[in-house]
Amino acid sequence: MPKPMLAVPGTAGLVAGDDWAIEWKWDGIRVIVRVDDGVVRLVSRNSIDRTATYPELAALASALRADAVVDGEIVALDEEGRPDFGLLQRRMNLGRPREIAAAAASVPVRLHLFDVLEVAGTPTVDEPYIRRRERLERLVRPNADAPVDVPPVVELDPAVALEEAERLGLEGIVAKRRTSRYSPGVRSDDWVKVKLSQTQEVVIGGYRMGEGTRVGRIRSLLVGVPTPDGLRYAGRVGSGLRERETERLQGVLDGLATDASPFIEVPAADAADAVWVRPEIVGEIGFGEWTRTGVARHPRWRGLRPDKSPDDVRFEAGTGSGDQAGSGP
Repeated sequence: MPKPMLAVPGTAGLVAGDDWAIEWKWDGIRVIVRVDDGVVRLVSRNSIDRTATYPELAALASALRADAVVDGEIVALDEEGRPDFGLLQRRMNLGRPREIAAAAASVPVRLHLFDVLEVAGTPTVDEPYIRRRERLERLVRPNADAPVDVPPVVELDPAVALEEAERLGLEGIVAKRRTSRYSPGVRSDDWVKVKLSQTQEVVIGGYRMGEGTRVGRIRSLLVGVPTPDGLRYAGRVGSGLRERETERLQGVLDGLATDASPFIEVPAADAADAVWVRPEIVGEIGFGEWTRTGVARHPRWRGLRPDKSPDDVRFEAGTGSGDQAGSGP
């Protein structure tokens, strides 16, 4: 299964003009989907088969006019129809059929499609974005009885679109060069993501245990971002950690325990009572800003990212509608 094409971070000011098409940025899980003779297969960005995790998406087979390989985002919607990553967390990391069925009943998901890599056995990756987009819109049956759709292109100036994304409670926008081909597995400046708030994918490198009423439970996670020099420390995060999640994390991290810190360097105060783990688990944080030392200020835990591997994680640039990308580590 091909890897998804990836966007570089940027700002609305960098993608103004007729060369760009604007789409909404969805707060969900990226998947490449193959539909072949009525069989649907979902594969995450880190090449893990997620078909069984989202059984309702098997209906995608009846929603397409032909066999195809498509690119999209799985989202869970709140009561107001807005993507809610916290809700989606309740559908992730499940393996038992009974748990999956119960979660599917209480937290249904939708699949937003935004690109097509192959139709009826014919590759489309070398076609320009605008032609692939036309193919995709013809491929998906209108009003299909399946939780799948092709969100329309946003016919707004990027800065205005970003304001509208904020009003709608979305994560931001993605600008795509109209002439761009689809480059599987490549992070290309033909696609630019502009986020409304600071988020950062991180790798867990350790944790600290609680005291008092939280004794015996994880109090905070020590996280970092891989760089060519090693795992760079990005901070300690405890805000946003829910009890059920810390229990699940404890079971996973216990099996990854190691004697040495995986970070290049950690402040002594954070390292004093830390339990170190091999840096194999990816999560996501929100935060206020980067400090001068490269640590996230006021971090809050958003959840695990089982759809991504440590090799996928890199420092994100700043957000906003200015003319230049914000500075980050």
